[in-house]
Amino acid sequence: MIKIYLDDVAPGHARPQKTAERCDRLLDFFGHRRLDEITGALCREYAADRYGKGCDERPGGNRGKGGGAKRDLEDLRSAINHHAKEGYHRGVVRVVLPERGKARQRWLTRDEAARLLWICWRTREVQEGAQTDKRPLRHLCRFLILGLYTGSRPGAILTASWERGPARSWIDIENGIFHRHAVSLRRGPPFQNRWNRAKLRS
Repeated sequence: MIKIYLDDVAPGHARPQKTAERCDRLLDFFGHRRLDEITGALCREYAADRYGKGCDERPGGNRGKGGGAKRDLEDLRSAINHHAKEGYHRGVVRVVLPERGKARQRWLTRDEAARLLWICWRTREVQEGAQTDKRPLRHLCRFLILGLYTGSRPGAILTASWERGPARSWIDIENGIFHRHAVSLRRGPPFQNRWNRAKLRS
């Protein structure tokens, strides 16, 4: 069922590779089960398991979040609906999603953002106990400036181009405008920025 979804539907997504990664997680948990075994209790079990493992299983790595499980289960629901629409099964199979997480209550202050940028700009690489002239974090400054001034998601920033092109977001440095890729009604219009264009060129 999920393979059919990956073959038929995922290629039309804005980021097919991310869909494939979510489906891999779904297969790890649901792959040995039949459709009639999918229940609300099993979906909640998946969400709890996803929260415990997260994407980074290294010691001290980031734990999973309820939003991640919700997005995974949305793909499972879409895969089941596509499977039914194509006539591969009869009956209704419901996927229960976790509750929406609480809205963010805190953002970086101006001083905190400035300190983060300063650290990324000034940090030097250390080799054999001695500082070198290499600045391994400077490339993050552009990323942080775009994120702070536009409020764009990391994925939108990482996939943006410096040149205009079909079906992709791009950054007009001369006029200071971030043209977002309009995939759905939820995506915002081009964003007029207050960034210093010299910072992006450096």
